[in-house]
Amino acid sequence: MSKIRKTLLIGLIALVGGVAALGGVALAGGQFTDVSESHPFFEDIEFMASTGISEGFDDGTYRPGEPVTRQAMSAFIHRANSYEVVFSTQLFTTQNIASVEVECPVGTEVVSGGGSANGVNLFMTDSFPSTDGTTWTAEFETDNDANANFSATATAICGPVDVVD
Repeated sequence: MSKIRKTLLIGLIALVGGVAALGGVALAGGQFTDVSESHPFFEDIEFMASTGISEGFDDGTYRPGEPVTRQAMSAFIHRANSYEVVFSTQLFTTQNIASVEVECPVGTEVVSGGGSANGVNLFMTDSFPSTDGTTWTAEFETDNDANANFSATATAICGPVDVVD
């Protein structure tokens, strides 16, 4: 198992453990009636549900204060394991503006992304998904042509197409 995948799974396990330790709050502004926007893990719970990593109950609740069973944790990890981190790196010479695009594998779509670059006075100016959700673009710019040569990387987290509603 790759180091990136292990890191993602460890983070997921920590997130689920933290969510399970907290009690729910009524009057929700999101997908679940028992998780309000003021809940400390509101955005995390919404992300887990919208990506299909976790699901709520048929009655519209998430029950964030309930213990997580081994079978539920197995389902979370199995679903999260269907996500893939992909990279695309390009070398640029004599440029002060660069754009790098990375494409998700067939059958997946962008869930999140970002970028990085090596160089002096080099800044990421934008990072965004394509409108069809198949690619992630990271844009960079140097300050006063400070870099003659630099490499830039776009990174995307890609998840199954049929999971995201």
